[in-house]
Amino acid sequence: MGFILVVDDDEDTRDTLNDVLANEGFDVRLAGRADEALDVILGLQRPSLVLLDCRLQGTSGIELLDFLQTRPDLDSVAVVMVSGDSASVPHPRAVALLRKPYDLDTLLHFANQYCKVEPR
Repeated sequence: MGFILVVDDDEDTRDTLNDVLANEGFDVRLAGRADEALDVILGLQRPSLVLLDCRLQGTSGIELLDFLQTRPDLDSVAVVMVSGDSASVPHPRAVALLRKPYDLDTLLHFANQYCKVEPR
């Protein structure tokens, strides 16, 4: 089973997504900045899905996607862009764009599509 990496600079958002996804049986890791996310993505065990906020302090989510696009060895890592900005457009490296506020069914659809939950 792969894990989901939630990347958001808002701690409450990270904690809420962690609670929702963990309660559904997913293994979740958290990052508040793009550099923390990149450390996880480049680690020995790669996430199956990254939920990436577009607007992060410091290096933006878009800049992280730009970097990931240059690394074909990371193509197996699915990234869903997350944005509260209605003007945001999908990035070519992202598999989808998820708008805030989150639709729980859509969020769980992506989680189930890219991560398998072990039977309890």
